[in-house]
Amino acid sequence: MKKIFIIFLLIGCSSDQIIVADLRMSKEKAQLFQRDLQECKELAQQAKSAFKPNVTIMTENCLEGRGHSIIK
Repeated sequence: MKKIFIIFLLIGCSSDQIIVADLRMSKEKAQLFQRDLQECKELAQQAKSAFKPNVTIMTENCLEGRGHSIIK
């Protein structure tokens, strides 16, 4: 029973991928990164559909559009 719980816990945690940004390359935009990250995550959740289910990729694209350097 404990193994099943751990498996479900790991599956649930893996759905939100980590986005890594090179803040030095983002230059003056680096101070806005946390705000932009939250806004882009919210926008990606709103835009999520059956055709574009990957919220992480949409969030990365949003951040790049706002001038942040994302490491992929």
